[in-house]
Parts: sequence; structure tokens; C-alpha cells
Amino acid sequence: MPYTNEFRNFYSNLSLNNGFSDLLFIVRDEFYEPDFAFNPIALDYKYVVQPASLTLNTEQSSELDKRLAGEGPLPNTFSIAKQTLKLSMDLPIRANISGFVENGFASLWDFAVHGYMGTKTGAISSVEPVVSSSIIAIGTTQLIIKNMVEFLPFTLPKQVTLASFDNSEANENVIITNIDKNTRTVTFQSPTTIQRTTSKTFIVGRDQYVDKDPTFSLLSLREGLISNCAVSKISLNITSENDLSANIDIESSFINRSPQTYLYSNFETLQNNIRKIPGTRVIHGSNTRLNYISANPGTFGLALPLDDKFFNGFQGLSISSFLVKEIDITLENNLEELYCQPSVNPSRLSRQRYNAHPIAFSCNGQKLSGSIKYISPLAPHTFAEIMSGSSSVNNGGIEINCGDFKLTLRELAWSVGESSMDSSGQIIKTVKFSLLSENFTTLPILEYSNNY
Repeated sequence: MPYTNEFRNFYSNLSLNNGFSDLLFIVRDEFYEPDFAFNPIALDYKYVVQPASLTLNTEQSSELDKRLAGEGPLPNTFSIAKQTLKLSMDLPIRANISGFVENGFASLWDFAVHGYMGTKTGAISSVEPVVSSSIIAIGTTQLIIKNMVEFLPFTLPKQVTLASFDNSEANENVIITNIDKNTRTVTFQSPTTIQRTTSKTFIVGRDQYVDKDPTFSLLSLREGLISNCAVSKISLNITSENDLSANIDIESSFINRSPQTYLYSNFETLQNNIRKIPGTRVIHGSNTRLNYISANPGTFGLALPLDDKFFNGFQGLSISSFLVKEIDITLENNLEELYCQPSVNPSRLSRQRYNAHPIAFSCNGQKLSGSIKYISPLAPHTFAEIMSGSSSVNNGGIEINCGDFKLTLRELAWSVGESSMDSSGQIIKTVKFSLLSENFTTLPILEYSNNY
């Protein structure tokens, strides 16, 4: 019981609401083992995330799924499987004092939108001097790298980092100007300035994204530093009766608990900085408006609604905003974990632990889909209908405007939904849609709005 009270007091002293269980900070720096150097002093408090609920699922089975010959009634063999880290949160959507949606949700949506690129990997290798030695001396301009193939794709000159596995020697950035694949040597632009131990040293380099990087890390007061994260799925639920909320699924490669000790020992600094976070307000679903926008005029050879007997009654083509009961939007990246054996750590146990984690995530196709549930107007038969097909045969695309932000979905594939009525006499219609891409990529980004 005392431990529970201390846990609650920790969060209440941060001026958080009763029952609040965690605080997350989005961190954009890269954190890949073994070059794992996190500086909690550099936290940007503008990128705080305050979830209503948070679940971290660490999956790593130690059971063997087969029974082997010679075993008794109970198995005597076990196996350590690959590890996955999956984070799920429910996040109320808030607006800050500028009137735009707060940075935490806006950043997570942006990560999800660019998740089609997958997460990046890097080139890493142990090294040794050209002349065999246990020491890499100051003034070294060439080194032999053992994992040459990962460095060949780099465009030279390329900045890389020399570091040590146990962080006992300071990192040093050097610039590679030449790579000789025959001798497996790299040449530096300038001599090194730090003496290093050969057995501890590795070299690492990473490419940068041309546009935006969908990879990030989350610092959790409860769980520690969750790194190499990518948004797998983000769903918005918009109703006229409730506040806006998002359900977000995140996949991650690593978790490091060491920053927790720093945060606990520097509680006052954390508390003072959190109090500087500007106030926010929760966005209510009643602010949402559904607007039609122009789409590609081509009909793809499809019949128009007026040519179909399905529309020859009282049916209309437009859904009025005040009739909308609920809107669901889901952006999925269909992430797949990639496993290999990238660790070059001299410790066998460290290699085993590191290689059990996914080194990267690939996207098997991005999909944005959703549904709109709306009720009948006062005249019960004048009901908007949707024809299966493109936006061009369904009165155009749609703009979902939530007052403080909006989503523009121009080219859609609509699907006929269902119609139902209960004892209250209210007729409810549901239609579905999915976003199409006119170009190679169509990014459903959040746009600013002040339309209430």
C-alpha cells in the first residue's frame, strides 16, 4: 500500500488529474543500440502526450510449441522467441492556446501519415587499425571495417560516429571520404582526436530521410524510454455527443529503463517545466462539419446515380452535417517487423538480447478508411444515398472539419452501407469509404481550421 500511495503522489504532485497514470514526451533524436545516448535534460515540453489510458504489451514467449521425443508428461525444453513491443493508448484530442490541435496529437498523426516509408536502419561495424593493435591511436586517418557491405551505399563524404560498446570512451564524429572495398578500409577527412580501445570500438552511420522521418521515441514516466517507434494505426472517433478521442497503436524495437532514475532524482525540474505547458481544451465532436469538395470529374465509365433505379425515389446525394451521428476514420500502415542479426557487440549475451528485437519495420501498404453514420431528416424518405464507386459519382470528396483542424479527402472509393431503424422510429444509415491516391502519394495531413 505505501508503494501505491507514493506512485499516486508522484503524479498528483505534477498537477495531473486524479487517476492519471502516465505522461509521455515525444523525442525526435535517434536511439539505436549500441549508440544509445539519451539526454533527458533536452526534453521539449511542447511535445507532451497525455493519454487517458496506456497499455504496453511486451511479447516474448519462452515456450516451445512442439513436444520432443523422450519428454515426460511435462515438457523439459523451452525456447526464447523474438520480442515485440506494442503500445496502445486512448488520447483525448485537445486544442492549445493558438487554436490549433496540440503538438502531441498533431505529431503522432504526422508520424502515421509518413509511416508508409517504414523505419530506417543504419550501417554498423566493429573496426580495427590498419596495423594490428589493441589501441586506435590519436591521429588515425584509416580503419578497417569488418562489415563493409552496409557502408558501400553511402554517398561520400559521409559523417559517421566512432563509439564504444560500454560508453566508456567519448563518441567522435568523423567524415568518410573514401571506401576501399578490396582492403575494407575507410579513409577519414581529418585525423581522429581521441585514443580508443580496439575491442570496444564500433563505427555507425545512418541515412537521413529526404522528407520527414516517421521514426520517433517516447519517454514514459512509467515505462522508461521506448525507442525506434512507428505508428501502426491511428483511429479517430467523432460523435456529436462526446469529446474527440483517438486510439493509437505504436510498434517499437527497444525499451530502456535507465532514464527513470534521472527523472525521479530530478523531480523538481520536471515539475517546474510541466507547469510551463500552456493550457489546452478538449475538442468536442459537436464542432465537426462535413463539407463536400470537388473531385476528379472522370467517372471511370460508371453510370451516374440518376441512371440507376436505386436513386429513382426520394433519395438525395448530399449528407447534411446536422444529420451526421458518428464518423470513424482509421489510418493503417500494416507494419511488419524485420528481424536479423545486426549486433556487433563482442559480448555474446548482449548480441542475443539485441538480436531478439526487430531492427526495423516495413510498411505493407498504407490505407485510410472510414465510415459515416447519419440519421434521416424530418421527412423520413428524403434520405441521402451513396453509390459504390468514386467521388465523381457521389457528389465529390469530403472535408471533415473538426473546428480546430480538418482533413481533406478528395478522391474516395465509396461503398454502399446499411440502413436500420429501431423502435424509436429513427432511421440510421451507414456508408463506408477509403482514400485513393491520384499521385504516387496522397498525404492526408491535418490542416489548420477555425471554423466552428
